[in-house]
Amino acid sequence: MKVKDQSMNVWKANGIPRLEFCSIERASQLLSCEVNDIYHWINMGKIYPTIYFNNHVEVNITAYISGEQINKDEAMNTIFSVVKKPSIINCYYGDLSNGKKQVNYFENATLYHENKKNLLISRASICGLWTPSFYEPWSDGLIQSINSQNSIFLPDDSSGEDVFLVANLVDMIEIGSQNLLITRDDIERIYYAGLNGHDLSYSSLPTMQDGTQQVEHKSTIKSKVKKLEMEKGIYKFLFKCPHEKKSNEYKFNNEKINRTKLIECMKDKSVFLFGSEVMPLTDKDYLMPIITEVLDDLELPYTKTKTRK
Repeated sequence: MKVKDQSMNVWKANGIPRLEFCSIERASQLLSCEVNDIYHWINMGKIYPTIYFNNHVEVNITAYISGEQINKDEAMNTIFSVVKKPSIINCYYGDLSNGKKQVNYFENATLYHENKKNLLISRASICGLWTPSFYEPWSDGLIQSINSQNSIFLPDDSSGEDVFLVANLVDMIEIGSQNLLITRDDIERIYYAGLNGHDLSYSSLPTMQDGTQQVEHKSTIKSKVKKLEMEKGIYKFLFKCPHEKKSNEYKFNNEKINRTKLIECMKDKSVFLFGSEVMPLTDKDYLMPIITEVLDDLELPYTKTKTRK
């Protein structure tokens, strides 16, 4: 990347107001880099492409809302408060032009509250700008399919720590590389990294001399996706899974949960829980902290690991 004026930001350098997002080709022009450079940063997990849904698509949403117990209307209002344009979410779905009646999905939503955390599961529809998780590398001209296994996030992860929202498509759709978009935040991160000769990392960028607000890039979406999918699977196993004798072997007679047995029982129910014969995470060292966190949140008893002397 060739930066001529150290005092400029990327928008001033190009003589245009800030764009909220643009195509990969346009981003390469703004950054004076190659299109393949941007694909490299995408495939290295340094930036995450977004897509723009021109029409509403049907999704299943899971929302984690911290705090005291709330009702469905309050949960819905909280979700609407964190989803801001150009991202849009709708609790209604139906094409009136074809005579279809609109359905209020939130009427059939499931809402749990445990240990100061609300968990809302519902159908909805989304359109506008969103960030899907992609599991295959990208290159120019490539087409990938996304379905219920690809989690979709708000592009700036603005839901934060108190509200975490993830959506999963009901029907499969195809995304071409020409549909990928780069957000303003990622364009600015790339520009400032090049400006200062820094590596493009996941950490916060320092505040620039021109007062540009620092942009925090959080942990990789792929790892967040897998952790969240495991959390959802644990909740589903504990509360919604049809348990026969074999799948109930994770409990001792004193009702304490054997976490190792729980993992094995979840593996047997993987298709029901995750829609796949393989769980999103299989390494016990990664699974144990996630299971422990969920059980602690639910205040469910489990056996402690004994430390050998």
